[in-house]
Amino acid sequence: MKNSLLIASLFACLFSYGQEQKTKEFGIDLHGGTFGLFNVNDVFTKADYTFGGSLYADFGLHQNFTVGAEQMFMWGKPKTADGNRMIMNTNARFKLRFQTFEKIHFNILVAGGFSFWPSSTATAYLTPTLNDTRLGWDFRAAASADFLLSEKFSLMASFGYLASSSTSDDIVWITHDSMLISFGPKLKF
Repeated sequence: MKNSLLIASLFACLFSYGQEQKTKEFGIDLHGGTFGLFNVNDVFTKADYTFGGSLYADFGLHQNFTVGAEQMFMWGKPKTADGNRMIMNTNARFKLRFQTFEKIHFNILVAGGFSFWPSSTATAYLTPTLNDTRLGWDFRAAASADFLLSEKFSLMASFGYLASSSTSDDIVWITHDSMLISFGPKLKF
C-alpha cells in the first residue's frame, strides 16, 4: 500500500505542473581534471590529465526535475608515453534542481549511457589494445550551480566524477575515470 501511494504521488508531481515549468535548456560545458586513473584489468595507471567538452539539452518535467541528453567528447592522457585517448560518451541525463538564492540555482546531475573509444594510430604503451576501437558504458555525477545573468542566459560551474569503461575483446577491460571541474554557458527557453 505504501509503495502504491508513493508511486501515485510521484506521478502526480511529475504530471501536475504549470506552463512555467515546461522549460528547455541548451548548453555547452568545458571539462578538465587532473586526478584520473586508467584501469587495465585491475592494473591502475595515473592519468596525467583529462579534458573535453559536451553539448546538452534538458527538458523540464517539473520545476525541480529535468531529463535530457548530452554528447561528451573527452580526452585522457595516461602518465606513460601514450598519447591522448579520445572517448565519446552519449548519455541520458537527469537533473534535480534547487533554487536557494534569487540568482543562483543548485543542481544535482546524474548521467549515463554508451561509451565509444575510436581507434587511434598512436603507439600504445599502456596495453596493446588501448588504441583499438572500443565500446562500453559511462557514468557521471556532479553538483553544479547556475549563475543567472538574465532570464534566458546563465553560466554553469560544477564539480563531479566521470567513469568510462570499455572492452574490445573478452580479455582486456579498460576504464578511465576522473574528477572533473566543468563550466559553460546555458540558454533557457
